[in-house]
Amino acid sequence: MKQIIILSLVLFTRLVAQDYFPLEVGNTWIYHVNSYFPDTMTYHVSDSLNIDHVKYFLYGMSGYSFKDTIRKDAVGNIWKKVNGVDYLWFDFTKDSGAVYTFPDHNPSYYYNVEVVDKNFTLQTNSGNYSHCIKLFFDIPQFVDEEVFYSFAPEMGIIEMYGGDGPQLLLDSASIIGSPTGIIYEQQSSSNLFELTQNYPNPFNPNTKIKYSIPHNCFVSLKVYDLLGNQITTLVNEEKSSGKYEVEFNARNLSSGIYFYRIKAGNF
Repeated sequence: MKQIIILSLVLFTRLVAQDYFPLEVGNTWIYHVNSYFPDTMTYHVSDSLNIDHVKYFLYGMSGYSFKDTIRKDAVGNIWKKVNGVDYLWFDFTKDSGAVYTFPDHNPSYYYNVEVVDKNFTLQTNSGNYSHCIKLFFDIPQFVDEEVFYSFAPEMGIIEMYGGDGPQLLLDSASIIGSPTGIIYEQQSSSNLFELTQNYPNPFNPNTKIKYSIPHNCFVSLKVYDLLGNQITTLVNEEKSSGKYEVEFNARNLSSGIYFYRIKAGNF
């Protein structure tokens, strides 16, 4: 029987390669609160746990015992457990204008979630962030239940507002693995890094993936299955600036769809 393999980049190259919600224990975000007391609010990732061999993180406001149980899938989207079931919470791969649903803790109601913007710039007290994504959550049956979230690459949520609540703007953050350990400084150009669609695709059993980096940095290129399980590591080393091509051999894999993801420096 002929084996057919499809390797997908999901064609939102920047979204697959960039992390819009960094999840590591110890990550902390401090927000300035407009027209509200106290003046600041702090959110953090307090712990991690394994559920059915999947890694989850506990995320929420400092000082409160209740924490959200969340995980990240292979393409960087965030899932949250609601009443014991995983639901897609933050989707960073959909096009602007796309709508999906997310359940409230009350099982009778659902949020309609709209991808409002996929590439805008936002100024906060911690800096100027580009390539931001904005999501809008709304329960149609209620007034003042809507919430806007703005995300920046490698930083997570940099703005929250909506309903009758205050506006929260990022003051500072401590992100594990960021260059400074405190604040990630956003690159202004969108074409510094490049990851292209593999060719040929579909393929049997070999395909090639090309990528380029503008300066010396550590590069990781990994392949995942549809469940988010890591299949193999193609690159995991320091690379000099330039263009690269790597070959992926899938002779030992079943026919199906797989994803690949690159991390290069801060990209």
